[in-house]
Formats: sequence, C-alpha cells, structure tokens
Amino acid sequence: MLTWNTGKPPKGWCLSTDTKPTGLAGFNGAKITEIDTHAEFYYDEAGDQWCAKPEPETPDNTPDDDT
Repeated sequence: MLTWNTGKPPKGWCLSTDTKPTGLAGFNGAKITEIDTHAEFYYDEAGDQWCAKPEPETPDNTPDDDT
C-alpha cells in the first residue's frame, strides 16, 4: 500500500512488491522509498516513469605509482 505525505515535492513509502503509480500530473521529482529494501525512486513526469536513485560513484583512492 502506497502512502504519501503532502510535501512539495510529494514523498511516498511503499513495499517493493507494490505497483508504483504512473500518470501523475504535477508529481515531477516526487520520491518513493521502498520500506523493505530502502531503494529510492524519483518520478520523471515527462517519461511517466519511476527512476531508481543513482548510486554515487566510489572515488578511486588508489595511490598513484610514481616510481
């Protein structure tokens, strides 16, 4: 069951097995968090789809070999 707050942009919570709604006019940038997996999705109104939050790139902290 999907639950929404009334913020701008809206934020929602659901289970990973719940169907995420589409056709949401005015919801561009809305966020849904799956409470069982902690995955985050953002609504792309132009594409009428939920996009997974990208994982940040891990910096390469390998020391340079200047020998």
